[in-house]
Amino acid sequence: PQRSGVVLSPAHPLYSGRLDEAPMPRPDRFRKKVLALLKEAGRPLHYTEIGRLLKEDGLWKDVKEPEKIAKIRLSALARWHRSPVVALGKGFYALREEADLP
Repeated sequence: PQRSGVVLSPAHPLYSGRLDEAPMPRPDRFRKKVLALLKEAGRPLHYTEIGRLLKEDGLWKDVKEPEKIAKIRLSALARWHRSPVVALGKGFYALREEADLP
């Protein structure tokens, strides 16, 4: 399979052996799009809604399980100490400024 212009050998840890696999968008594109979605919504969003919106917007048009991938990526993004996104619990995520408001 080919990812980001690099051909992976079977010995590479990212090699899956599946040629039908669609490459995932880069994490920085995911982060920017999630920030835009949360700003546009003006409220916390559940990871399933974020995954669905990413697929509808075309960023993840070839992703088969957008909700599952969104859950994993959002969890990782929210754990980053400088992240603009925070986890509120029960699968909801918000912008840090919104979460800090009284």
